[in-house]
Amino acid sequence: MNTTPLPAAMLMTMRIIVGSMLAGTLTFAAVAVFVGMSAQREKIQDAAAPAAGPRAGGQDPLPVVSLIMALLAAAAIPASFAVPGAAAQQALRTMNRQSSIGLDDAAFWRAYQTQLIVACGLLEGPAFANLIAFMVEQQWWSLGIAGFCAALIALRLPSAEGVEEWVRMQRQRLTLQPGGAT
Repeated sequence: MNTTPLPAAMLMTMRIIVGSMLAGTLTFAAVAVFVGMSAQREKIQDAAAPAAGPRAGGQDPLPVVSLIMALLAAAAIPASFAVPGAAAQQALRTMNRQSSIGLDDAAFWRAYQTQLIVACGLLEGPAFANLIAFMVEQQWWSLGIAGFCAALIALRLPSAEGVEEWVRMQRQRLTLQPGGAT
C-alpha cells in the first residue's frame, strides 16, 4: 500500500466528498418523508370530507412527476457506471500523450477522484429528484428509488486498496494501448 502523504490526503478528501453527498441526500430524504407524510395526512383528511372536482370517485391522478423522475433514475444509474470510467480513461490517455516522462501516482489519483465525483453526482441528481417526486405525489416507490441511489453512493465510498487497485489497472491499460507508456 502506498503511504505517501498525497494519496492519504486525497483519500480523505474523496471520503469527505462522498460522505457529504450521501449526508445531503439522507438529510433531504428525512425532510421529504416529513413533508410527504404531512401531505399524506392532509390527503386522508380531505378524503373523509365530501369529494368534489376531478378527484371525485376516489381515483388519484396518474403520478406523472414520479414516473418522469423514475425514468431519470433509470437513465442515470447505468450512466453513473459508464460515463465516469470512460471520462477518466480518456483524461489519462490525454495526459499520458502530453507527458514525456509518464504519469505519476498523483495523476491517477486525481483521475479517480474526478470520476468518483461524477459518478456520485449522477446518482445524487435522481435521488433528489425522486425525493421531490415523493414530496409532491407521495408515491412510496419514489422514496425507494432515492434510497437505492443513496445506497449506490454509499457503496462508492473509496478505500485505499480499492483506489490503488484502480490505479494499477489503469496503468496496465495505458501500457497495453498502442502509443501507451512502456
